[in-house]
Amino acid sequence: MFRVPYIPNIDGIYEFLRSIYTRLGGSVLTKCYVVEIGDWDMSTDATKTVEYKQTLDDINYKSVLNVSVQIYNDDKTKSYFSGTNDFDSIYVDSTTKNVTITRGSFFNSTDFDLTSSGDATFKSRGRVILWVAA
Repeated sequence: MFRVPYIPNIDGIYEFLRSIYTRLGGSVLTKCYVVEIGDWDMSTDATKTVEYKQTLDDINYKSVLNVSVQIYNDDKTKSYFSGTNDFDSIYVDSTTKNVTITRGSFFNSTDFDLTSSGDATFKSRGRVILWVAA
């Protein structure tokens, strides 16, 4: 019978599971990082670069497994996700440690042109979600 030792905190559980997966031939564990996009008038600017180096400064860009983007409309009544909506490209730059998003024509409308300069309560167009191999 296999017994799991008592581990008093979540970091300890994570390290315990990581060691098991590593012994079985490689880690399948991932970490998720969420970075706010900030202001982006999508009807004016087709491309937005989002810095994530403060979050992932010690992570090699090659360990990024997936990048997802969540975009809010101006009223924040709808969320749009990459993979199901119109994005021309999303990529991670190994030198600058930035994620660059190029929107498609769907987002080139007045539903996506509000910024914090037009409405102080509007803080971010959405988020970038990075899944990184642990």
